[in-house]
Amino acid sequence: MDFIEDSFPLAVFLRKGVFVVKKTIFALAAGFMCAAASPAMAANNPFQDVPKDHWSYDAVTQLAADGILEGYGDGNFRGNQALTRYEMAQMIARAMAKENIPAADQNLLDKLAAEYQDELKNLGVRVGNLERNADTTKFSGYLYLREQNQHIKNKHTGKSTRSTVNRAWFDLISQSQVNKNWKVVTETNTIVDLNKDKTDDTYDLYFASMFADGTYGKFHTQLGRIDNFSQDGGVVMHNPISGGKFTFGNKLRTTLTAARVSCSTLPSLNSGESFDFGAAELAYPASKATNLYGAFYQLHDDKFKATRGSESPNIYTLGFRSTIAKNLVLTGYYLKASDTTATHTKDTGWFGALEYRRVKLDQPGTWSLYTKYANIPEFTQINLDTGHFRDYRGLEVGGFYIPAKNIRAHLRYYYGKNDEDTSITKNLVRGEVRIFF
Repeated sequence: MDFIEDSFPLAVFLRKGVFVVKKTIFALAAGFMCAAASPAMAANNPFQDVPKDHWSYDAVTQLAADGILEGYGDGNFRGNQALTRYEMAQMIARAMAKENIPAADQNLLDKLAAEYQDELKNLGVRVGNLERNADTTKFSGYLYLREQNQHIKNKHTGKSTRSTVNRAWFDLISQSQVNKNWKVVTETNTIVDLNKDKTDDTYDLYFASMFADGTYGKFHTQLGRIDNFSQDGGVVMHNPISGGKFTFGNKLRTTLTAARVSCSTLPSLNSGESFDFGAAELAYPASKATNLYGAFYQLHDDKFKATRGSESPNIYTLGFRSTIAKNLVLTGYYLKASDTTATHTKDTGWFGALEYRRVKLDQPGTWSLYTKYANIPEFTQINLDTGHFRDYRGLEVGGFYIPAKNIRAHLRYYYGKNDEDTSITKNLVRGEVRIFF
C-alpha cells in the first residue's frame, strides 16, 4: 500500500525526529553536568540535613507563602532551621495530596518531587504528577519478519505457480497523553522487501493511524485515521478508515463507526477514489466462558451497483467465542452478504477456530496450537486480515512459541480450494517472528 509518494513530508518528519533525538541527548548531557556540579544528595542518608544553600529551601518557602505547604511534624514551617531529606519529603507528600494547585506552584512541587523521589517512595507516595509530566509520550511497536512459500495449482490445466515472500515490517506506535481523558495516537508502518538487495523501490512507508482517543467512563471514541479491525478480529475487515468510532454500554457493548475508506488500499472494489463506510457492532458476555457478537456493515458508492449488485451493499455477522474446556477456546462466525451479481452468486461465509493454550510474551517457553477453517466469499468481506483466505476455502494449522521475552515465533500451514473453481488449490507455508518493544 503506497500511501506516501511525496518525499517532502517524510523529510520533514525525519528531520524533526532527528532534532528531537539530538535535543533529548543534549538535555540528558546537560542534566548529568548539572548533577555533577551540585551536591550529590540522592545517595545520602534520608535523615541527613539538606545543605542550607540548597535550592529546596527557596522552593518550600515559596510554597509555604502560597499556602500550599503546611510544614512538618507539628504542622509548622521553620524556614531558618535545617531540615532532613525525610522532613522535606514529608512536607512534599502532604502538599501533593492537595487539589486545585495553581500551575506555577504545581511546577515547583513537581520539581521538589523529582529531587526527593527516593524518600517519597519510601513513604509509599507515588510521584504521579512527575511520572505523567516526564513521560507524556510513550512509544511501542514491533519488528515483524516473514518468510512465505506458496504453491497454486490448477488440476484441469496443469498450470502451477510458485511464489516466495521475504519481507520485514516495522510498526511504530506513539501515544501522547493530553489529559486524563484524551490522548493522541499515531502508527507508522514501514515494509521492506528483503528479496531485493537494494533500497530504492523496495519499501513502503505510510501512516496506518493518526487519531485522537478519548475515554469518559464507559464511553470511548477514536477520531481521525484509524487502523480499523472489525470485531471478529479482521475476518470482515482490516483496513485504515478516516472518520470516527464510538463505543458505549456496560454489559452490552456497542460500537458505531462512520467513515470514508480509500480505494487505493482496496483496488478490487473498483468504486472510485473512496466510499462511505458504516458499522454497528455488538458484544455481549453471555457467561464467564462465552461472549456473543453481532454486527452490521454497510458500504455506499454508486459504482457498487455494478460490482456488488447494489449502491449500498450490506454484510451481517453473528459469532461467539467460548472457553469450552481448560486451555481450549472455540470461535465461530457466520457471514451474510445482502447482494450478489451474475458472476458472483455466493453470499454466505463461515469462519471457525479452535485454540489450545495461549502464549504470554513475558513468559519464555510458553506455546500454543490452533486450527482454523475459513470459507469467506468475496461479498461477505471488505478486506479480511488474513490475505491467503481471500477467494479460497480451506484449513490452516499453526502454532506460537515464545523463545525469549517479547519475541514471538509463529509457524503455519494452509491448504485450500478456490471458491469459484475447486480445481485450483493452494498450499502455503509461512514462518514469522515478531519482536516487540
